[in-house]
Order: sequence, then structure tokens, then C-alpha cells
Amino acid sequence: MFLPPSLEELIPLNHPGRTVNQIIDQIDLSSVYNRFSENGASSYHPKLLLKVLVYGYLENYY
Repeated sequence: MFLPPSLEELIPLNHPGRTVNQIIDQIDLSSVYNRFSENGASSYHPKLLLKVLVYGYLENYY
């Protein structure tokens, strides 16, 4: 049986996305989480959005 490759196999260890991921994971975003409502439509996780935004700026995608 063949399994699809995992993201760990596809993204090199020295990729800037890994660095952004590690840095953002260390930030306390509890004040942001408190502003999100449980009601209404589902939303993307704030930490994920921040990672995408920072990586986009790092790669000049804006």
C-alpha cells in the first residue's frame, strides 16, 4: 500500500515557512482568542491567519 507523502517530507528543514511557524507558535495570542465569538459562521484559526500573513510579507506576496 502506498501512502501520500506527509508535509514533513515535502517541506525542507531550512524552509522559511518552518521558521515562521516556530516563531508564531511561541507567541501568546490569548488576547486575540478572547475577541473571537463562538457564534456565527466558522472562521479560520487566528494563529493560522497570522502565519499566512507573516509568510506572505516575507515572500513579498501582498
